[in-house]
Amino acid sequence: MVLPIPSVEPNLKGDQAKIGWLVQAMAKLSNPTEKPNGKPVNEKLGQFIFDSSKAEEIFKDISKDSEEWQRVRSNEMLNLNDSQREAVVAALNARDLCLLQGPPGTGKTTVIAELIWQLISQNQEQKVLLTSETNLAVDNAIEKLLNKEHTLVKPLRFGKDTKFEEEGKKYSFNRIMKWIDEKFVAVDFQEDSLEENEDEEEI
Repeated sequence: MVLPIPSVEPNLKGDQAKIGWLVQAMAKLSNPTEKPNGKPVNEKLGQFIFDSSKAEEIFKDISKDSEEWQRVRSNEMLNLNDSQREAVVAALNARDLCLLQGPPGTGKTTVIAELIWQLISQNQEQKVLLTSETNLAVDNAIEKLLNKEHTLVKPLRFGKDTKFEEEGKKYSFNRIMKWIDEKFVAVDFQEDSLEENEDEEEI
């Protein structure tokens, strides 16, 4: 005998967490404080996040004939079309805000990956925070940055390892720290062994 299901209750913990993050973000805009992480990095964010016309315009020449366009093109890691390259050049020269919009399949992930590459190749101490609503989107961008010819980009994935796709697990902060710990333990053990052998020889 199959018993009837009295009710169905959705699990909205994930949505509640997202709403909490949004509330915290809005609090930084409406009521900033001097506490750590108590205000936005860009003090004008509260102005142009709702009205992009308030963001500072790009006054630098970024046309196809400009030096900036040619510099980016000569340093490209991925094969971009003119539309994608225009987005990268604009993002590199935007002082406040740069919005990238397009339907699926137009290469937005490629643009994001190339932008990260351009930033890091210009300054190897540059730190870039890449976030997304899905783990897979972050993993896809990171995968595009991998290249056998360089090791400039060193990605670290933060979050719960169990929620990462297989491609992203190898960049997990916890996994990398575990590997470092094991490596240093092995090195220390080998050095201790060598010191013991040297002492025995002296005796």
